[in-house]
Amino acid sequence: MKLGVLGLAAIPFAVKIAYLMKAWVTSPVDRINIGLYGSLSLLFVSIAVAAKWHWRFLTGNSSTTVKYSRSLRIAAIPLVLYVIGVIWSINALQLIASVGFLWAIAWALYGRESGFLLAPAAVCAVLAVPGSVYWISRASQAFTGETSAAFAPVFAADSQEGYLGREIEPDDAFLRFFRTGEAHQFAYANASNAVSVLSVKVGKDVHEIHPATHCLRSGGWFVESDGPRRVELPGRTDPFQVTEAIVQKGGVRALVWIWYSTDKRSVGSFLRFRQLYSRNEAWHGFQVMTSLGLEDHSIGRKRQELAAFLARGKGTSHFN
Repeated sequence: MKLGVLGLAAIPFAVKIAYLMKAWVTSPVDRINIGLYGSLSLLFVSIAVAAKWHWRFLTGNSSTTVKYSRSLRIAAIPLVLYVIGVIWSINALQLIASVGFLWAIAWALYGRESGFLLAPAAVCAVLAVPGSVYWISRASQAFTGETSAAFAPVFAADSQEGYLGREIEPDDAFLRFFRTGEAHQFAYANASNAVSVLSVKVGKDVHEIHPATHCLRSGGWFVESDGPRRVELPGRTDPFQVTEAIVQKGGVRALVWIWYSTDKRSVGSFLRFRQLYSRNEAWHGFQVMTSLGLEDHSIGRKRQELAAFLARGKGTSHFN
């Protein structure tokens, strides 16, 4: 009976197995986390099971205790979070909530001591969830990320005045990744600067859009820092918010700005974007990158150059 109930409690997690397999195949960073923390979680489960069989009193629970167990009240919290994850279509939140729900039900069925023994396994399982560290560390940004007036420039090979540009031909991996969205990559250069651009019109599957720093790490970049920044552009009345990242790879250092926009507003926070996202609105995501010197004092100059690059766009907004 208890194993049957536990099996039912595992259904929310089981339905996300296909998503975990996809993350394992496509993301090197997620593969490491799933392998490491997933293995640790299984190890802690084995230890808890062995302890349960060794000390039989750990499994003793009367039906009355189960009925009024504190763990059942706690189980309501991940259950609500799971529903929110489904409504917002956030895979990581669904997985984290399903782990919490399964742990709370195991606690209710097998007793408080077993719940304590399984807690490290639950924590490791949460850390194994793709993107969980990002979501947990920045959860507040889903509600506090600043919004500003829309800024969604139209990029093309000749869109940036004073720059020579070209569109980069997408490879098969790029096309597979953005199956439903419309994505374009551009490279621009002038006598003193070079900028790369990724512009994406979000398609039917919002999960094609990931936190940019997570994707950069998957691509081998080391992220020195990332956080919100207000950008002021010549000719634009109000500043707009971006996520700014400083990254390194193979001796190359770069400054990256990321933001998301509809016809009404722009946001720099990925979590704020996901909280605001609706299929009823057309969303675009942007990532611009420029090379950076090894010395910190070059960052200010590069910020000015990147702002000037964006201000030189000849294309009108996607939404004008």
